[in-house]
Amino acid sequence: MSSTEGDDSDGSGAYFSEGDIPCSLTKSDGSESDTESEMMDLEGTDMLLTPFYLQGDEHRNITANGLSPSAESIILPGEMSHYLQTRHPDIHSNLMQLHGGRGSMVYVPASITNFHQLSISHPRPNSVLFDAFVFHPSKPIMLLTFSTHTKPRVSRYNASVTRAAMMFVTSNLQDTTTFVHGVIDTATWECKTLFAEMIREFETSAETFSVPISLQMNENKCRSAIKVLLNIDSSQVNSEGEPEEQHPSAGMSVCLAENSNTFSGVLGRGILTFFGNAVRRHIYKSLFPYAKKS
Repeated sequence: MSSTEGDDSDGSGAYFSEGDIPCSLTKSDGSESDTESEMMDLEGTDMLLTPFYLQGDEHRNITANGLSPSAESIILPGEMSHYLQTRHPDIHSNLMQLHGGRGSMVYVPASITNFHQLSISHPRPNSVLFDAFVFHPSKPIMLLTFSTHTKPRVSRYNASVTRAAMMFVTSNLQDTTTFVHGVIDTATWECKTLFAEMIREFETSAETFSVPISLQMNENKCRSAIKVLLNIDSSQVNSEGEPEEQHPSAGMSVCLAENSNTFSGVLGRGILTFFGNAVRRHIYKSLFPYAKKS
């Protein structure tokens, strides 16, 4: 597997020039320039899958009960799971087998661009089918972008969404969280071996560029992160069953009760403690040391 090209003219940079997030390893044949790839994405057919919305009962069940490491993996919304099983069985099978097929919840938003509280700096390319958050009570959160091809523009979009979601979760949990992220193209999702190899490369990339504690996960922190992301925009939940809890206002830092023990444990171990927006901004600046485009 080869690394996705960045914006650097020589293609050798370890980060995107925008500075959003370390470049994940993805497949790219390098046969087209960034400009040609972007024009193709803009002019091509929009591949976004039929949107399905999270039902009220699904939202309440998962936020109330959380995830169990021994439970069978699930894909939400349930209608999206059925659609993928029927129309894209390879994608469905690979998602269900993540983390050995146990304990994972794959959440496919109807459209992540509807998450109005996330500041996403790159538009969604037309080649993108959907984005998927993957939660597990003992594994880092994943954000996978499924696209008909992997080009620099798609990887920049994935990195932009990932950074926005990471900062939102970190702000609300007051516990720095790094996502495993990357782009899955058609050739990869059609082959179980390639899919598994690509996931391992994404994990290795995250471990290489991240503070180790930011990848740690437990059941309480996982449930809290799920609540934050599922409550981020009420339009993502079917109107017949609105979530019982209101999502936090944009920019507010809220430490959820379920995560308080986790945060206290971290404090007690004396590993790393992150206080306030100013400190978090400093940390992200250190992790992603390059300037945004104007």
